[in-house]
Amino acid sequence: MPGLSKDRLRGGSRRQAFYIAVWAIVVVGALLIAAAQWRKGLVAFAGAIYLAGVARALLPPHLVGWLAVRNRTSDVIFCAIIGTVMLIAAITATDITAA
Repeated sequence: MPGLSKDRLRGGSRRQAFYIAVWAIVVVGALLIAAAQWRKGLVAFAGAIYLAGVARALLPPHLVGWLAVRNRTSDVIFCAIIGTVMLIAAITATDITAA
């Protein structure tokens, strides 16, 4: 590609590494849900959200990539709340097929 050096392209993919990892975990969770393992799928979703929050909290701004939506504090709080809600839902929801 004219105008883009290999170093710049490599840096772009490095910036998105955690974003890609979060989406990989989400895909695993979706596959688990599709395989009727919905509790494990929700736990995977919660883990992906927690990973996004931890990455957002600890990484410097130039390595966060697309995980940065708002300011750092609101992103971390949002991820912690949503991850916890999903984890609680996975733990406390009753299985209707077991009845």
